[in-house]
Amino acid sequence: MNARLSLVSLLAVFCLTTGVALLSGSCLKEVVAVPCGDGTFCPGGYKCVGDLIGGFRCAVDTCGNGQPDPLEDCDDGEANSDTQPDACRLSCRFPSCGDNVVDSDESCDDGNEQLQDSCPSGPMGSCENAVCGDGYIWTPEFGGSEECDDNNDNPQDACVSGPLEACQVATCGDGVVQLGSEFCDCGTDPSNLPAGCITVNSDDISGACRTDCLMAYCGDNVQDDNEECDDGDQNSDTLPNACRENCLNAFCGDGVQDAGEICDCGLDESALPIGCNDVNNNVTPGSCRITCVNSSCGDGVLNPSEGEQCDDGNTVNEDDCPNNCMLPICGDGIVYNQGNGAEQCDDGAQNNDSAPDACRTTCLAPSCGDGVADSGEQCDDGNGSNNDSCLTTCQTNTCGDGYQNPAIEACDCNTAGPLPPGCTGYNSDTTPQPCRLNCSAVFCSDGVQDPGEACDDGNTDNTDDCLATCVVAFCGDGHLHAIGTPPFEVCDDGTTDDCSGTCNAACDGPANFCGDGIQRCSEQCDDGAANSNTTPDACRTSCQSPFCGDSVQDSSEFCDDGGNDDCAGSCNAACDGAVNFCGDSIQRCGEQCDDGAANSDTIPDACRTNCQNTICGDNVQDSGEFCDDGGNDDCSGTCNAACDGPANFCGDGMQACGEQCDDGAANSDTTPDACRNNCQDPFCGDDVVDSGEFCDDGGNNDCQHTCNASCDGPANFCGDGIERCGEQCDCGDSGPIPIGCAGHNDDASPMPCDTHCHT
Repeated sequence: MNARLSLVSLLAVFCLTTGVALLSGSCLKEVVAVPCGDGTFCPGGYKCVGDLIGGFRCAVDTCGNGQPDPLEDCDDGEANSDTQPDACRLSCRFPSCGDNVVDSDESCDDGNEQLQDSCPSGPMGSCENAVCGDGYIWTPEFGGSEECDDNNDNPQDACVSGPLEACQVATCGDGVVQLGSEFCDCGTDPSNLPAGCITVNSDDISGACRTDCLMAYCGDNVQDDNEECDDGDQNSDTLPNACRENCLNAFCGDGVQDAGEICDCGLDESALPIGCNDVNNNVTPGSCRITCVNSSCGDGVLNPSEGEQCDDGNTVNEDDCPNNCMLPICGDGIVYNQGNGAEQCDDGAQNNDSAPDACRTTCLAPSCGDGVADSGEQCDDGNGSNNDSCLTTCQTNTCGDGYQNPAIEACDCNTAGPLPPGCTGYNSDTTPQPCRLNCSAVFCSDGVQDPGEACDDGNTDNTDDCLATCVVAFCGDGHLHAIGTPPFEVCDDGTTDDCSGTCNAACDGPANFCGDGIQRCSEQCDDGAANSNTTPDACRTSCQSPFCGDSVQDSSEFCDDGGNDDCAGSCNAACDGAVNFCGDSIQRCGEQCDDGAANSDTIPDACRTNCQNTICGDNVQDSGEFCDDGGNDDCSGTCNAACDGPANFCGDGMQACGEQCDDGAANSDTTPDACRNNCQDPFCGDDVVDSGEFCDDGGNNDCQHTCNASCDGPANFCGDGIERCGEQCDCGDSGPIPIGCAGHNDDASPMPCDTHCHT
């Protein structure tokens, strides 16, 4: 801070603290301040102190006494100095930049306020030796060479500054890229090229930074490495054969019809040339192709507007699309046999489905199976079956060829070669096979024993060794074997045992029967005429041994009543004693108990005389029972059904046993709506007018008392017009005349009814 500013500051502080006015650099008070000689005044209590640059400044009168005054920065007494670095100044102020003393935090101090010399000093200075980038322009006027100084180290802005720079105003060609205005700058000195540069700025060299510090570009009239051409202002996207504005040579697809091109609609849909509906392509019908030729048949693009049905882009005439771009059809005279084609021939209009050896209308060559007998074919029925008159080889089906013609053949197992399915051998009339030489099926009685046949004698006689079913005759076949190889049969009833039918199992005599004296066929015995159903120990007439329960007492039996059980009749099931009975002290045959003579129907807890256990309701109070009156229900007697309490009764407060209600002591025959004493609901006719009733006289009819039968109105009376209750008639005494009446009841007039309701 310079001395004058310090003085002004001190004066301002002084004036503010003392309340006097500041005028012309001095405070006005009762005593006028002392002039210092340089136009400043020091107020009372202050003195003028010379500074190192020839001026004066004010200091407190006590400055130098070694005691810092409130208005002093410092005061070191005799150590105060205006020449010693870092000392408190004679004005009792701190050392500052511009006081002409180089202090420890300064590299220079020339005592002036010039900011553009080698030492920027003063209140706004730094007191540091001037360098490029310090924000102070060291001008040539003061021995410097800086044109600018923007106080940064960025060499690429408008001022090329920084420790290694010269603080010169940036210009194109100085070798430094000024950001924001230059894209490149390789300078003009080939010997001092900036990093990344291969040559100086040039408007002629390919790829060089241009002299306007722009990168080489298309249109600068220099063909660079990435350019096919560059004619500068002559570049054009509309002129034929010109270098294009992207510095590429004219080409098919640039939208300009150049030499050798028939058309060119370009590749940009947003900028189609006049007369173009689409960009160059090989997919849109009618468009200019990517080779800049017009669409045509054979270019691989279907163009229906030109009559094309197909276009596969090749010159093969026999594939899916002939060279005329029409879909191949059978009959067009072109043999379609490539791609998806399957034509074997095509004679155009000469194709025929009925003429022998002609190309068919399906463009297939004549063949066996097409329904036309061509050269070398015996027949052709047009189907794929070998089981008819014509084989699939177009040869006539004959017996012995291994193929069955169902119309005339029952089978055909061939005579040579492979055996057809189901055949185990060739056709034969002697060997057991499934088919005969005349292609008839084998059958029983054809004289050949075939698989599944036990014999085959060629006839249908069932009395010889071989039955008509080709089964060897046997006893039990139901046919009498009387011819052929013995033994012959005496009888044959179709059974195979001795015990049923009329013939025995050997077919040499009659079948066995009970009573023939021979025991067999499930017979337990057979004494012939001695069989008896009454004689003890005899074989019974059923050829069964005597048994307990046959009603005959045999030698080993105590008795036999035919009942054959322990619980009925007089004999037990083993026939060794009398039948069981209740009271014999033996519990069986449905008995729950049997204590013999101790059985009782009156003694509590005793087995009853019917050999049944005691029960609630048997009229005997047994252990665990509260009572037992024999009634065994809740609604009669004195005991309930469980025998564990008294029976229910009306008035006990419990509704049960047919009761409609039971309110106990509240039951009443006089209180309206109360449960009656008989535990029935109140009703019309109980002589109590209950809710909903008009009246109730207990008569419960219309003909007595004063209330009707519904309790909803008065009782009937003669003269009410209603005939009932013994009335012979009632035409009423007034009101509407009832049907059938000529007038009201009347004793004088000849009416049908008198006033007593009599006719």
